[in-house]
Amino acid sequence: MQLDLSFERIALPAVREMIADHYGLTGEVTPLSAEKDQLFDLRADGPRTDGRRLLFRITHPTETDEEAALQIAVLEHLARVAPDIPVQRLVPTRAGAPMARIRDQGGAGRNLRLVTWLDGALFRHSRAGLVQAQALGAAWAGLSRSLEGFDHPGLQRQSPWNLREAGTTRAALSGLADADRRDALARLHDRLAPGLEAGFAALPLCPVHNDFSGDNILVDPQRPERLTGILDFGDLTASHRICDVAVAACDFLEGGEDPLARSAAFVAGFAEAQPLTEIERALVFDLILMRLFLRIAIAELRAAANPANHAYLTRNTARLRDRLAELEALDPGRAAARFHAAGDPTP
Repeated sequence: MQLDLSFERIALPAVREMIADHYGLTGEVTPLSAEKDQLFDLRADGPRTDGRRLLFRITHPTETDEEAALQIAVLEHLARVAPDIPVQRLVPTRAGAPMARIRDQGGAGRNLRLVTWLDGALFRHSRAGLVQAQALGAAWAGLSRSLEGFDHPGLQRQSPWNLREAGTTRAALSGLADADRRDALARLHDRLAPGLEAGFAALPLCPVHNDFSGDNILVDPQRPERLTGILDFGDLTASHRICDVAVAACDFLEGGEDPLARSAAFVAGFAEAQPLTEIERALVFDLILMRLFLRIAIAELRAAANPANHAYLTRNTARLRDRLAELEALDPGRAAARFHAAGDPTP
């Protein structure tokens, strides 16, 4: 598991030169927050864009050629088979290539990609209700269906965010200094893993986005039940369909008397558009718990390895620990049964 995310950041004047050299564009360039890559909001004023807003990405030095090819291939696949699904479109370089490659001042290879900008409000700023959750579940089923025919060697890569591979994070917990937190996370993983592994053995693999989150989903601010953008396929991998459903459902958890209401509505919306099997429905609650395990553990492990970026990397962990405590206080049988019922569209 890659924990050290530090790298040499390219200064803004050099970024402007790269955009001009490789894409023939100029305009206002504004840095955006990102965990690994460098992202920039480009308001281009060149003749090829007519003032369009674009997103420029300089990838982390560890992005492999296969990972870069996977990112390009999935966007091309979706543009071809599902043009109505709101994902970014690649903007070719001046040479007509889907990306460019440069060497930074330290000699590390970096990939450059330019994509279209998608309008909308970040999902994390939206106060999701049951109607929105169900509608977004149905929309997510559309993405899942569109990825079914996609294949690429890069899908077989290992990813710490793949729920199938949570054992990799479990093995790295020794890197946490806080013994109480370390032991609590280890117990959670060890309780969930046997049942999930047994379920996985009966399910096929398929491509999954694997990162429905508040920063990767855009909605219409006037009609928040309408999906306007799916961002960042950086965690795309081969896993099980129900893992992707659980990853998304985890982002609908809320505090209060009924922490599962919105998550169950999301699952119901997905299942109505794309029916889930008996085995899949039985796994949802435990998969949500395992997703919380990964989000907390990976954030804290990376923060320990990157103390200069500690605040950013752990910005969500207090909230996630609260959600985990609320879920662990529930009757697990009833919680699992609720998702099982939500995933069954029959009356």
